[in-house]
Amino acid sequence: MGAPVDTSSAVGRAFYGMLAVLAAFETDVRRERQLEDIAMAKRQGIYTGGKPRLDKDRSKELTSQGLGPTAVARQLGMARSLSAAQRGSHHPRFTDAFSAAPSCMSVAPSARTSSRL
Repeated sequence: MGAPVDTSSAVGRAFYGMLAVLAAFETDVRRERQLEDIAMAKRQGIYTGGKPRLDKDRSKELTSQGLGPTAVARQLGMARSLSAAQRGSHHPRFTDAFSAAPSCMSVAPSARTSSRL
């Protein structure tokens, strides 16, 4: 692209719009090809996914012994945030953390939006 494109005109905006559409199309085609290749590799037994990074049974065992998230993470040799996030809701400290929705979330979505037309 040698010459500058004037985006204040309809032709310039249309040109950039067409470039955006082509870029999105290329991304979609690439994604479809990748998913097809992964599905084929799974059928052939080549792609089996990543290895487990957390021993959930060991995590539950340590939690049942009364250890907190930091101690569990140290025992498992991983970051506290990773062990807490992957451990899920079986830890008492995380059981009630997300059960109570903030007051703004208890209102129906239609009531939260304004009635502008």
